[in-house]
Amino acid sequence: MAIIVQHLTTGNEYIFLGVSGGESKNILPTKMLGDFFATETPDKSRSVTVCDDQGRILWFPVTEIIVVEVDGQKPEELLPEIIAPEPVPLQLDKENQPQSPENQGNIDEFAEDDDWI
Repeated sequence: MAIIVQHLTTGNEYIFLGVSGGESKNILPTKMLGDFFATETPDKSRSVTVCDDQGRILWFPVTEIIVVEVDGQKPEELLPEIIAPEPVPLQLDKENQPQSPENQGNIDEFAEDDDWI
């Protein structure tokens, strides 16, 4: 069960071993008491662990890697076709929007009231 990935920048192919990162934390000292009340922020950078044909282990950012093969099959052969939802027109004008039946009668009843303003 091998997953073959491709590095987008170089075009080289590697064997996917796993995803690492996200566990480390940056420690930021506070202004008043320095490291005593330091705030920890998790590091959100993730990397992909791969190996080349020589068995050397390498790490790349997740955004630079795409999956090319899973067990000898292309991803599009394994996954169903993605069907995009139909676009829904955006209606910004309240005047052009269809009125609900209960509100539609109220608009027609008082059309002559605009004359006295």
